[in-house]
Amino acid sequence: VSIGESYSQTAYYNLKEGVVGTHDLDAWDIAFELQGFTAAIRSNGGAGTMVYAVEGLGIDDFADVDTTGMSASWTPLYNPETTWQSGAFNMGTDPNTGDFGWGEYNFTTHSVEGKTVYVVVRQDGIVRKFMVESLRGGVFYVRYASLDNSIDEELEIDKNDFIDKNFAYLSFKTDEVLDIEPVSYGWHLQFSKYIGFVGDNGDVPYGVTGVRSNYGIWTAEVTGVDPTTVTSDGAEFDSVTNVIGHDWKYYDFAEGWVVLSDVAYFVQAGTEDLYKVYFTGFGGMGTGDITFENLEEGITSVEVQELSSSVVPLPALAGETVRIEAEELSGVSEIALSVLSMNGATQLQSQVSVVDGAVSFNTSGLTDGTYIAVLELNDGTIFSAKFIVQ
Repeated sequence: VSIGESYSQTAYYNLKEGVVGTHDLDAWDIAFELQGFTAAIRSNGGAGTMVYAVEGLGIDDFADVDTTGMSASWTPLYNPETTWQSGAFNMGTDPNTGDFGWGEYNFTTHSVEGKTVYVVVRQDGIVRKFMVESLRGGVFYVRYASLDNSIDEELEIDKNDFIDKNFAYLSFKTDEVLDIEPVSYGWHLQFSKYIGFVGDNGDVPYGVTGVRSNYGIWTAEVTGVDPTTVTSDGAEFDSVTNVIGHDWKYYDFAEGWVVLSDVAYFVQAGTEDLYKVYFTGFGGMGTGDITFENLEEGITSVEVQELSSSVVPLPALAGETVRIEAEELSGVSEIALSVLSMNGATQLQSQVSVVDGAVSFNTSGLTDGTYIAVLELNDGTIFSAKFIVQ
């Protein structure tokens, strides 16, 4: 896979088919999550886009933003590198309480109403004020402007215009809303430059080049092994996006880029396919070439157990709330929920609360059909239950 000189590209990789899509790293500035319950809004930190929240001003004060002292004293905001379900515009918040950072959920109108104004700075010097006025009916209502208000744009980003995609993208360079990524179920790994967190305490934001996994992909890292012969027996799988990440390589001032020779990764794609990946070369900024072995291992070692559950309503109408009650959830306070189509494509993904041994979620955005709800407990146990929307 090549992401170009100076890491100028983002590439999407399917473990069966190879590269299935690319786009310029610098093509976008803000990404809007299209699936799930978390309403993530992310910044393009890999391309140098910086985000700052404007302290002391609400969205009614949008025209009055003053950036005096911003570079010296304002705190920049970054995407977490472990999940797609949060972003720079969500930082320091808890969606389970209805606070999404950029806005707050209204339990009467069932919309998320904007509350925070941001300043977004591109690496090429373009600066824009930005806010989301609301997210309602599956539509992000967005406003952005130049600091002097000579440019002042309002946009509607409708999730229904981006079927089967993870994100819609906004560029301040071209003033366009972009559809630039492959369908969500078409790729497993993304190769790109992004902001990682390094240093002794893992708290220093830094531009890194690496590999992140798609929603619903389970990955395990094994170290101190011969990657050509190691198997997945005993490997610990996780659904965080950066299990592979960027640290399969390091820079040596005498030798240049060095790829670790004793590390392998196992990637679960779908409910049965398991692949082993290990890296063999990295070209650095000169080429952006990343070389690796990709070997199909067969049946995944991740065990999924069927819940002894009751599902109501069955079937559910689109937009209804589905409740899954099971004895295995007794005493559990929170779980990771994924909703998969029957072909294994992730439709929804979120952390949800367990109340009285049951989880509830809304079926908005799901078309008619049979789905699998996958529930992961904190101890790594994974359960599934089928439900129907019609």
